[in-house]
Amino acid sequence: MLSQEKKLCCEIIRDHGVPVAEIARQLRRSRSTGQVYETLQRLQETGSRAPKPKSGRSQVSNVRTYRLLARTYPQNRKLTVPAPRLVRQEAGVNASNSTVRR
Repeated sequence: MLSQEKKLCCEIIRDHGVPVAEIARQLRRSRSTGQVYETLQRLQETGSRAPKPKSGRSQVSNVRTYRLLARTYPQNRKLTVPAPRLVRQEAGVNASNSTVRR
């Protein structure tokens, strides 16, 4: 994966008519990985150096929330059904029962 600075360098060097293989050599990247080529291709198609949006469902919570749930949920997973609900209320987290039980 190229950094934003290297992507900008790719764009500037390409505007001067330098071939992709030469750009890869100057940036010390392998031609075979396609990082430079894919960056320039994305720039040509979308007009932006930003990465493509990822597929799949976005996460509702973050790592900190998962840690908090893991710390507050008791080790005994065979508790009654209201236990996950109480844990969510105590932690102030909006998560499903299955997320809490994980």
